[in-house]
Amino acid sequence: MQIIDFDRAAQKQQFEAHYQPIIDLHNGVIVAIEARVRWNGGMGQHLITAGDVLRAASAVQAHWIIDRAVLERTVAAFGRLRDEIASVLPVAVNVSAETCMADDSAAQLENFLARSGIRPERLRLEFPQGAFLAASSTVIPLVQRLAARGYGIAVDHVDTADFKAVHLEEIPVHTIKLHERLVEQAPGDAASDERIRGICLAAQKRGWRVGAEGVVRLEQLKFLRQAGCHEGQGALISRPQVLGNLMFLLRKGRCW
Repeated sequence: MQIIDFDRAAQKQQFEAHYQPIIDLHNGVIVAIEARVRWNGGMGQHLITAGDVLRAASAVQAHWIIDRAVLERTVAAFGRLRDEIASVLPVAVNVSAETCMADDSAAQLENFLARSGIRPERLRLEFPQGAFLAASSTVIPLVQRLAARGYGIAVDHVDTADFKAVHLEEIPVHTIKLHERLVEQAPGDAASDERIRGICLAAQKRGWRVGAEGVVRLEQLKFLRQAGCHEGQGALISRPQVLGNLMFLLRKGRCW
């Protein structure tokens, strides 16, 4: 693993957003885009994930710094997409548990969104399931306020159909996304397969859409579709793309 100087990377604005198409698993049409954070250390260095960056970070507000960087780049991307493509798809942006659980960074998130100029219905905010486990006095009211303003709400890393246990019934959820380890093990692992089916059934009863990321094999895609999953993303469909490549796909109206 490369060693990252987090403070230097933040100062030089080396955090980038790449964009991954999300498709409807039943017809293959691109229905949304997810912004994925990457670090670009310069010529000849590889792009790495947010998790790698955060392992190297020493700044107290490292999570919010990265979340804000991706949001800033997504705001700029909306401008280019609006100018060049007739129909702008909703963009999903991850919000870390650390950002939404801390009063200061949660307030900064709300202030940024209020000043961004993005129409709320164009943005899907993805919060990790773990942020709701303790019924945080910060997280649930924050998500309720954002939903009331029109932002789409998604819950990521879902691994249980007992939504009461993780307080998801207290917030207006639009989409839940299966935990990557469940997707990775399916199909073929009986416990994971059964859990996926149970989560999809429980979500459908509440009118929630179910998504899956990390789809890398055709048999995964087929199983997820049969299990009741609505959306999918992953290397089988498309890896995260720089904005120019993404716009090429969208101009072509490409579906998988």
